[in-house]
Amino acid sequence: MLELGLGPVHLCFGPGAGATTLCLSISSTVLECGNRVLWIARDMPDPERTSQILGHLDEEALKRLTVFEIRGGLSTSITATKSLVERLGEQDLLVIDDWCDRYGRAGADDIRAVRELLGRAPICRVVITSAYVSEPVSKGSIRSFVPRGGRSINEVIRLVFLYDDGEKMGYRIIEDDGEYSKVLLTEKGFVPA
Repeated sequence: MLELGLGPVHLCFGPGAGATTLCLSISSTVLECGNRVLWIARDMPDPERTSQILGHLDEEALKRLTVFEIRGGLSTSITATKSLVERLGEQDLLVIDDWCDRYGRAGADDIRAVRELLGRAPICRVVITSAYVSEPVSKGSIRSFVPRGGRSINEVIRLVFLYDDGEKMGYRIIEDDGEYSKVLLTEKGFVPA
């Protein structure tokens, strides 16, 4: 669904696209393979949805999942989890869900925290998520998406966009460096289409 072996990913999503569900689906696979997931978020994922996606995992797999709610700013959370991130291996996953506010510009402190994290070059796989900004569609052009964080973030991380297909219900498009793939949203998370 999402190639994580190419370096850190900034997953920019549209309204209702399901970025949290996609990250939970990826986390499920990582945990099934015997690896660890560190999940940092502004808001905890919906418990019912999380149960639908991760509920099939056994107790041992779920013990490899650490969830940390952002309190006191992203910088504080990244500092508080520094030792956990440093212990993650190459096949482990760090998810920072909604690394910045969904509205307005990303705050300078949040940008600095992400740059600091990426500057430490964690060896684990990294996905940070944020809602993108849609630019108005002008006559004869297609919609363009603007990621949050500006150049200072997006020059040092791979940008991937997730948005509703618009043609087929339940399908989403993943746009990764000009390559497009479809995924299907099911009751148990995303699956390749």
